[in-house]
Amino acid sequence: MKDKRKVNLAEANLWGSRDSIDEAYEYANSILATEVQDGKMWSSNFVTALMIVWNTLATKYDIYPKDVDSE
Repeated sequence: MKDKRKVNLAEANLWGSRDSIDEAYEYANSILATEVQDGKMWSSNFVTALMIVWNTLATKYDIYPKDVDSE
């Protein structure tokens, strides 16, 4: 890994987070599955699903750039 500087993901305070990325993914998936099942397509629900995952990454994980050149 050439650059070991952590990626800075700023938390978006309007949305929450979950305890793990798996939990965030399941929550986001349930929001999107309900959208499809109900036949509604509200952009706010898609944004909520994304931001729950984003905030979980921002608050619970240290993320570093992947060195794709060395693979």
